[in-house]
Amino acid sequence: MLDFKTVHLIGILAALPLLFAAMMSPSGIGGGDIKLVVAVGIVIGFWKALIGMAIGLSLVIIFHEAVKLIYRISSNEYRCAAYPLAPFLALGYVCVYFL
Repeated sequence: MLDFKTVHLIGILAALPLLFAAMMSPSGIGGGDIKLVVAVGIVIGFWKALIGMAIGLSLVIIFHEAVKLIYRISSNEYRCAAYPLAPFLALGYVCVYFL
């Protein structure tokens, strides 16, 4: 499962965008999300980790817009909420790993 090629070891760098975002807003992205990206980056490599992160972040946006639409249809006031990022990242990484 682990292959110590350069592209897999460079997969650690896939977490840099999340690390930078966490440093800019400390109450936003948690350390567990960054650790998940590092672990997955080592296993599947740099480029696949970036693609999986893009899929996961896209899923968060789709989920957020769906929740806003449901609130709008039910005529309730939408309250800004924080969503856990790890389940969406994991789903994106599962898609990349098996495809």
